Amino acid sequence: MAEFTCYDLCGPDPNPMTKQEAKALKALCITLPQYPIIIQIGAERGVSTMAMLEERPDAFIFSIDTGERQQEYNNLKRAGLPWQRVVRGLGR
Repeated sequence: MAEFTCYDLCGPDPNPMTKQEAKALKALCITLPQYPIIIQIGAERGVSTMAMLEERPDAFIFSIDTGERQQEYNNLKRAGLPWQRVVRGLGR
């Protein structure tokens, strides 16, 4: 079975993130200090959250959206990423 990554979710769905954008986000994450705290606004399916944790599994992410966005957690778990390092914040 092939590994499931953020790149599998990139594409033409609503609010898409391209593979190039995910790659650029990963490159930015490399520059962060050890154990970074990240605020992610707009969770949707969790593409950017996955990209950040794939590059920086030591990160702690506050993922903010207007709804629960269970799909984000489902995708993190499917990818075997440390979903416990992500806290949902609800906002409008």
